[in-house]
Amino acid sequence: MLVMPRRAFSQGDQTKIAVTMNSSSTLNAWLHLPDDYGQTTQQYPLLIFIHGVGEGGNINDVLRHGVPKMIANGAKMQYTVGGKLFKFITVSPQIVGGWANQQTIQKLIEEMKRLYRVDASRIYLTGLSAGGYGVLNYVASGKEYSDNLAATNQSFPGFAT
Repeated sequence: MLVMPRRAFSQGDQTKIAVTMNSSSTLNAWLHLPDDYGQTTQQYPLLIFIHGVGEGGNINDVLRHGVPKMIANGAKMQYTVGGKLFKFITVSPQIVGGWANQQTIQKLIEEMKRLYRVDASRIYLTGLSAGGYGVLNYVASGKEYSDNLAATNQSFPGFAT
């Protein structure tokens, strides 16, 4: 019998959450809150990372690439720009099957705004591979979607950009 080792991933400063999609389904995700979230009343920018198709099987697979991997490796998702410190709420959902549609992304945004102190004028959406296509499909689906975002970024491995 051949046994393939499975690499274990650290979650870092992230918590597994379940986001309600409708009355009968939830979406697992990794959530990172700024280190001072519990001590303030301020709103924070929201960064959503959509994974590729290869990470659609197990919630821990989402930790393999991109933003959730950075946090697992110690990133605090805070950056100083022009002398001002910006801290982000980040959420990295597990899209079963790996292909995010605009309705799923929209519901995720709505739930994050409902549950956390999200600055609605600073919502950022990024994706890797199939997640990048999900980002593009979301913004291309109409103003009712694209107007929710401050910016997007996509990465497609194997393609020159």
